[in-house]
Amino acid sequence: MSFDTWPTETQVGEFLQDCGYSSLPSADIEELVARAVAELESLVGFSPFLAEGVAEIELAADGSVALPQPFASIEWVKLNEEEIEWTACPVGIIPIRVVRLAEGISGAVSVAGRAGYGLTVPGDVWYAVRDLAASWVIEMIAQNSTSDIESVKQDSVTVKYRADALSTRMASLLADRARLVFARYWASGMGA
Repeated sequence: MSFDTWPTETQVGEFLQDCGYSSLPSADIEELVARAVAELESLVGFSPFLAEGVAEIELAADGSVALPQPFASIEWVKLNEEEIEWTACPVGIIPIRVVRLAEGISGAVSVAGRAGYGLTVPGDVWYAVRDLAASWVIEMIAQNSTSDIESVKQDSVTVKYRADALSTRMASLLADRARLVFARYWASGMGA
């Protein structure tokens, strides 16, 4: 499963409500999602991760062209304003990092394509971005809550805990899980 866009404020809010957080603080959740995406891009080295519009760049070719950043798709390659044949190298692997030109063409070429990891966001990355943004909202909730002591008693055992400690732990688990997903994309993106 993949997604065409990043999580929305509504989707993050619904996730938090499903987790039992009925009253959410007034936070700019869209900004938190953007922050989570920025952390992903910084870690994995794909910026943008989700490919945007088509851009054209001029590059030097010597039988092949090493792209300055990964491309999710290539629209065309031109030499002297004339389209030439090309293949992605290795064939069928996205994102594209190298374009091999037909017949060993050399010289200045124009390449048009969509820079980024992919045309869609893989499901695991989408959920990780949502979870990281949600973890920051949960941290805000924990900071604003009172530190009431809760207890659960079953038979002769009573467990006492601070209510905000559970929220802090939940936020930490979501953030850790998100960053583990991000780390799986680090090797392919050659991030920082």
